[in-house]
Amino acid sequence: MLILILTTVLIGLLCVGLKAEAIRTKEVIYIRADGSVEGTDKIQRDGDLYIFVDDIYNEIVIQRSNITIDGNGSTLQGTGSGYGFSLSGIKNVTIKNTNIKDFTFGIHLNSTSNNMVSRNNITKNYNGIKLLWSSNNTISKNRITNNYFQGIELESSFNNTCSENNITHNGWRGTKLLHSFGNTFSRNRITNNTYQGIQLRLTFSSIFSGNKLNANKYNLDILGRKLDHFMHSIDISNLIDGKPLYYLVNQKNLTICPATYPQVGYLALINCTDMTIEGLTLANNGQGLLLAYTNNSRIIGNNVRANEFGVWLESSFGNTVSRNNITNNDYGVWFGSSSNNVLRGNNITNNRYGVWPYLSFDNALTGNYIKENRYGVWFDSSFENTVSGNNIEDNLFGLWFCGSHNNNVYGNNIKNNDNGIQLGYDPSFGNTFFGNNITNNDVGVKLMLSSNNRFHRNNFVNNTLQAHNYPGNSRNVWNDDVEGNYWSNYVCADVNRDGVGDDWYQIGENNTDHYPLMGTFHSFNTSLGDVYVVCNSTLSDFRCYFDIENQTSVIKFNVNGTEGKGFCRICIPHTILNETYTVIVDGHEPEYVNYTLFDNGTHRWIYFTYKHSIHEIIIISEFPSFFILLLFLMITLLTGILYRNYFIERGSVTLV
Repeated sequence: MLILILTTVLIGLLCVGLKAEAIRTKEVIYIRADGSVEGTDKIQRDGDLYIFVDDIYNEIVIQRSNITIDGNGSTLQGTGSGYGFSLSGIKNVTIKNTNIKDFTFGIHLNSTSNNMVSRNNITKNYNGIKLLWSSNNTISKNRITNNYFQGIELESSFNNTCSENNITHNGWRGTKLLHSFGNTFSRNRITNNTYQGIQLRLTFSSIFSGNKLNANKYNLDILGRKLDHFMHSIDISNLIDGKPLYYLVNQKNLTICPATYPQVGYLALINCTDMTIEGLTLANNGQGLLLAYTNNSRIIGNNVRANEFGVWLESSFGNTVSRNNITNNDYGVWFGSSSNNVLRGNNITNNRYGVWPYLSFDNALTGNYIKENRYGVWFDSSFENTVSGNNIEDNLFGLWFCGSHNNNVYGNNIKNNDNGIQLGYDPSFGNTFFGNNITNNDVGVKLMLSSNNRFHRNNFVNNTLQAHNYPGNSRNVWNDDVEGNYWSNYVCADVNRDGVGDDWYQIGENNTDHYPLMGTFHSFNTSLGDVYVVCNSTLSDFRCYFDIENQTSVIKFNVNGTEGKGFCRICIPHTILNETYTVIVDGHEPEYVNYTLFDNGTHRWIYFTYKHSIHEIIIISEFPSFFILLLFLMITLLTGILYRNYFIERGSVTLV
C-alpha cells in the first residue's frame, strides 16, 4: 500500500511538473525582430529602449539587434532551467540593471557580437553568463555571485572584454575560457569561488591586467597542449591573494627566489631556458609552478602545496626538480609530453597522485620520498623512464603502470602500500623490476593483462599476497639466467649450496620464478661496477677499495645473524677482482667456499658459509702485475711529457 501511495504521489508530481513546463515553454517571452514584445505586459517599449516595469518570471528570447533592455532594478526569474536572456545571431544589444536568477544560463550569447552586459546582478543560476561563438562583446560591472556551477564561460569566442565584474562565491569556478582567443579581462574581482577562480583551457592570446583573485581554492588554472595555448599577456598588475602574478614568456637565465621576487602569487615559465626557481612557496593555484616548453631549468627547494597540479611540466626537457616539498596537491608532479627531466630528492606526500608521467619518456625519478598519496607514481602511456632509489610508502598504489612500456624500476623501497606495484588495466609490457625491496604491502605485485615484464633480484618480504596474476593469462619473467627473487614465504632446501632454492617458486599460471633466492638481495655500487650479494644475514659497512700497501683489491663488509648457518652468494665484476680470490671470515677460511660457482665472462659468482654470528668478511685478490706495469709506464710517460713542455715554454730546449 505504501509503495502504491508513493507511486501515485510521484506520478502526480511528475504530471504537475510536466504541465508547469508546458505552460512555461508556452509563455516564453520574445522581443521579435520587428520590435514587438510577445508574452508579457511587463516590458515597456520606447523605440529601441525596453524597460521592465515589474518582475518577470520567464525566459526572454531577443531576436532584434540594436536595442537596450533596462531591467530597472527588477528581477527576471526562472524555474531552474532554460535561459534568462537568450541572444542568437544578432548584435548590438545592451542588457543592464536586471536581477537574473534561477536559470540554467542567466545570459546566453550565441554567435552574437558587439553586445553589452552591464550592471546586472546574476545569481543562483547554474551558470551566470555564457558566450558561445561570440565576439566583440563587453561584460562589465556585473555582480555574478552564488551561481551553482560557474560565473562566466567563454567558449570558442574571441575579442570580448570582461571588466570590473565582481565574480564571487560561485559553486565551481568564477570564469572559464575554452577554445577562445584574444579576450581581455581587466580589473575584475574574482573571489571565494569553490574550485577555480579563472581557468584558461586550450585558449590563447588572452590579456589580463589589474584583476584580483582571492580565496578561491585554485585561483588561476592554465591548461594546454601546444605552445599557443600558453601564449598569453598577463602582467604583474594581477594579484593573487595580494601577491603579484608572474607569467614569464621567452625569458632566459633568470633566478627567481625570495631575494629577487619577494612575493609570488603564481608563477609560470613559458618558452623559457636556463631558469632557476628556488626557495618559494607556491600555493592555491591550478599549477603551483607551470613550465610549458621550458628547458634546462632548475626547480630547487620550494614548498609547493594545496594546488591542483603542484609542478606541471608540459613539453619541457632537460629540467631538474630537486629537494622540494610537494604536498597536499591533487597532482604532485605532472609530466605531460616531457622528457629527459630529473625528479630527485623531493618529498612528495599527501597528494592524490604523487607523480604522473603522461606520454613522457626518458625521465629519471630518483631518491624521492613518495608517501601517503592515493597513487604514488602513475605511468600513463609512458616509456623508457627510470625509477630508482625512491622510498614509496603508505600509498594506496605505490607504482601503477597503465599502457606503459620499457620502463626500468630498480633499488626502490616499496612498502606498506595497499598495492605495491600494479600493471594494467591497459596492458603494460617490457618493464624491468630489479633489486627492489617490496615489503609489507597488501599485494606486492598485481598483474592485470600485462605480459613480458621481468622481475628479478627483488626482495618480496611479508606481503599479504606476494604477487597476483589477474585474470591469469599474463606471461611474465621472474628471473634472469642465474637468479630470481627472494620470497619470504619460500620454504625449500638448497642441497647443492649455491644460494638458490632447489625448487621453483610458483606465482601462478604462466608465472614461475625458476631460481628463487635463499637470502635477501643487496646491490652495492662501486666506481668499477656493482657488487651483488645474496645473504641470509644482516649486512652492514660494505666497502670496496684498493689496498696500495698490499697491491690488492679488497671487498669488506660485516654480517650479523643469530641461529644456524649463514651464507653469502656474491657476484663480483672482473674489473674489481681478478681470478684469484681469497675469502676471510674473522681472519680465517670460511666453513665452505666455492670460488667457481659461475662466471659469465664479465662477472664471477662465489659462495661461502659460516656459523651465524657477527663476522667481518674480507675478499681479496692479487693485483695483476701487468696492471702495475701499465700504471708505471703511464706515469713515466706523463712525467716526461710535462718535463719536456716545461722547458720548451722556458726556451731551454732546442728543437731539431
